[in-house]
Amino acid sequence: TSHIEICRYCSTTKKHGKKSKIYKKLLVDDGFIAQKTDSQCFFEYSLESFSQNGFVLSNISLDLHKSDFEGNIVTEYEQKFVDLGMPIYRLEARLK
Repeated sequence: TSHIEICRYCSTTKKHGKKSKIYKKLLVDDGFIAQKTDSQCFFEYSLESFSQNGFVLSNISLDLHKSDFEGNIVTEYEQKFVDLGMPIYRLEARLK
């Protein structure tokens, strides 16, 4: 597969730096990580963490379902938050 879809992350965000190293090993050439979350705090942390660990960010959305992003696959979990009127945050991270 050419990308890794992350719809929900573990609750311990301090592990993200270690996860970045794993992602680097798993990604194929020109591959990317597509991350979605309902947590603004985690999203902000991810923006910083990916940037500090050699990734370039793109397709950043602060409210995926109100954006013009096409091709989103809505998970059951994601839909529950959308139904509550909560935003879904999304980004793509590629290795530099």
